Amino acid sequence: MVTPGPSPTPNPDSERPPAWRRALGALRQATRAWGAAHWGLLLALWLMMSVPFLLRGWGAWSLLAPAGVLAGAAIAGVLLVKLSARGIAPDGPPSLLATWDDPQLGRFERRAGSDDFVGRLPWAGRPIELRLAPGEFTSLPELAAMAADLARQQAPVQAAVDAFLVGHLLATVNGDWRAEGAPVLDAAGFLQALTLQGLTQHGDGSYQMLFNAGDLLGGHWIDLLGTPDGGPIDAGIVG
Repeated sequence: MVTPGPSPTPNPDSERPPAWRRALGALRQATRAWGAAHWGLLLALWLMMSVPFLLRGWGAWSLLAPAGVLAGAAIAGVLLVKLSARGIAPDGPPSLLATWDDPQLGRFERRAGSDDFVGRLPWAGRPIELRLAPGEFTSLPELAAMAADLARQQAPVQAAVDAFLVGHLLATVNGDWRAEGAPVLDAAGFLQALTLQGLTQHGDGSYQMLFNAGDLLGGHWIDLLGTPDGGPIDAGIVG
């Protein structure tokens, strides 16, 4: 069985769409259930915002002026959210990393230059690195709850992961990656050589596990992807 490692290593940064696409997706999600009353109210507010510009002689341009006002408000809101998320107080210096505390899993710290938060997760009797990678519509508490639920099922999850790794990678390890003169590994020997370094919980419910293979793969790692319903679905050699 794969054992957790004593020195967690961060998972590679997951790719995300740019901020404007995430914002557009959030807007679409928020307005998806709107009816005629909602759009009518929005139109009335838009026209009311246009009146001051119309009185100033803007003419037809007054109908476009609210767009500039709303864009400015949106930019200001984004900046305020970014500043508060990075721990910048009006009367104090910025902290290097913002922190967030989960009642079950403890403290998480934001990774520099990333939206991800890093903490610890108990796995097989020892803590491993847990990385929460928020999606467009997933909050940190939701991600932490997903990870905690995965940890509560770690015995069957780990058994499925072990079987998947053996079925998909053992032949490759004993073939292309076996050093000259090295013995052919059985399933138990292969799993014993792997050390679980960290787990990433994604907003769509999927998770990644990163394994250190020591000298077995010449310094390379094994990256496994799984889903809460289907279990492991892919694994490969990375690094």
